[in-house]
Formats: sequence, C-alpha cells, structure tokens
Amino acid sequence: MEKEIVTRKELYDLVWSVPLQTLSKKQAIAGVGRRKICVKMEIPLPRAGHRHSGHAAVIALELFVIATIYYLSGILLDSLKAAF
Repeated sequence: MEKEIVTRKELYDLVWSVPLQTLSKKQAIAGVGRRKICVKMEIPLPRAGHRHSGHAAVIALELFVIATIYYLSGILLDSLKAAF
C-alpha cells in the first residue's frame, strides 16, 4: 500500500472537516492511530458531538427566525384589522 504524506496543516483541516470514523473508513489507518498521530503533532481534536452541536444550533436559529416572522406578521395583521 502506498504511503500518503500529509502536512500538519492538511491533517488539521482534514480532522476538523471530517469525522475520524469516516477518515478511518476511507484510509487504511484506524481512528486510534490517527488520534495518536494528531496528539504527537500537537493537533487539537474536536470533542465528541462537535459536528452535531453546530447543526442543532443552526436548526434552532432557523426555527426562531420563522417563529418571529409569523409572530410579527400576526401582530401586523391584527393591527390592520383593528384599523378597518
């Protein structure tokens, strides 16, 4: 199997963009081995659930914006009904 040489910056970007389990499936190195390499190269690793927490925050923000729009449009409609 051919060895792939990756710079510290490339590995950092890879680790923070793709989960370690996904990387392990695509490449011939286990997640624990990749974690050891990152620790040795002083690359900080994302905590468990890192990717999920951001996604949930985006969904919550979208729901908040939608609810606010509906609430404000209801107030506007009520004020228009009262005017006529």
